[in-house]
Amino acid sequence: MLLRLLMPFFLFQYPAASGFASDGPAAAEASNVLLILMETLRPDHLGCYGYRRGTSPNIDKLAAQSAVFENAFSQSSQSLISAASVFTGLYPPSHGVIRADRRLDPSLPTLAGELKRRGYTTAAFTSGFFLNRGFGLNSGFEAYDDSTDFGTLADAVPNAVGWLRRNKKNKFFLLVHGYDAHAPYRAPKELLDKFGAGYAGPLAGLPLDYNLADRIWRDGLYADFRLKRKVAPVNKRDVDYIISQYDAAVLYADGRIGELLEELAALGLKDRTLVLFMSSAGEALMEHGTVISSFHGGLYEEGLHVPLLIHVPGAAASRFGAAVQLVDVMPTVFDLLGFPAPATAEGVSLRPALEGREPPERTVYAQTLSLRTGLPYIGIRKYPWKLLLEDGNYELFDLAVDPAEQKNAASEKPVEFEFMKAELDRMVKGMPRRTAVSGGRPLAAEAARMKALGYWWLDRPRVRYWSERRRGKEEGGAWK
Repeated sequence: MLLRLLMPFFLFQYPAASGFASDGPAAAEASNVLLILMETLRPDHLGCYGYRRGTSPNIDKLAAQSAVFENAFSQSSQSLISAASVFTGLYPPSHGVIRADRRLDPSLPTLAGELKRRGYTTAAFTSGFFLNRGFGLNSGFEAYDDSTDFGTLADAVPNAVGWLRRNKKNKFFLLVHGYDAHAPYRAPKELLDKFGAGYAGPLAGLPLDYNLADRIWRDGLYADFRLKRKVAPVNKRDVDYIISQYDAAVLYADGRIGELLEELAALGLKDRTLVLFMSSAGEALMEHGTVISSFHGGLYEEGLHVPLLIHVPGAAASRFGAAVQLVDVMPTVFDLLGFPAPATAEGVSLRPALEGREPPERTVYAQTLSLRTGLPYIGIRKYPWKLLLEDGNYELFDLAVDPAEQKNAASEKPVEFEFMKAELDRMVKGMPRRTAVSGGRPLAAEAARMKALGYWWLDRPRVRYWSERRRGKEEGGAWK
């Protein structure tokens, strides 16, 4: 019943907030907005979140001048769904862009559109693909560069810098977006070798795309996506090699971020610009048997936990342990600029937290698709409890004792399980839902490029497989 009612989601409870050690943000004095959006970048692979590998000197420098949200969560592990939530301040059911055959309704208020309406010059330099204009995410942007599919910040930043130089006298909203931390990794060889030199295992020389990654399951590399016939063992050294390439790509992106921020300062714009840094999703690094898979960890913590930095000119640096979400970005920006958020927005402003006030307890929502069937995959988190529902199966986790989400406690905790099911049902029934504009099959312009990068599910081999199994069961046949 819930699956028919909804597109999956995810709930979080706010723990106690740490204070913001300043007199409060300089709010409306910062007339410009720079939003740096990465794909599949985990916070625990950045120095400012405790990583020791030296992947992020420039991001760390920004963090030292920003509010660092230690527990920020995306609305989805899928880039398209997540980006639509960032741009609209809406949960996925409310914006309706929940699959790659949906386009954002142009009538919805967006961050870019609302700022443009208030006199801002708006531009985006994206790395295309899931931020391709075909999905409607260009709504409100006067300039929208999506010409490089699956590009890196090395593609986007030079164009963004040129745009900044031409528009430095205007109030602006600038989005810069990159797939650097998203497989396959395209950092220079010297960086890829920096952390992965000496590896000579079965993955050496292979492109780390989803044709490979989605055939890795726990300790083996399999012949196809149905995970039949193991063709090679996969051990910790192999996984460490993949992580080394991921980290090299993060370091490459960090250099371009440094160039962008240096240009902002050189143009005299730093003291008049809100800077937000975040990722659309996390990434799976073998916590639940998959590594850099095309579903990026699903609704487990590794799939949704993301970095979020907010630099407000004139405000002291701070750190927050409170759980926040990317749907809060839009209302936060408007509040800091002194504008009311659109009435449609479902996130809340984080400005009270930035000013040291304890954030209220809230429920937080996200969704993705089932890896097996492509159907909605939903979950709620109300600390310390977390409930997931995928293809009719529930998982309950006690995050206080099982933060890695390894043990399903549903049968051992019946009272908590029933409470969380009731809360899930309440949230599902109370969530406004929108049917987005249909684009038919996944947009044809992107389909060939998706398949080339290993998105096997675009041709739906596994979905067809499971559909055949479902029909067979309905017709009395055995599931094989």
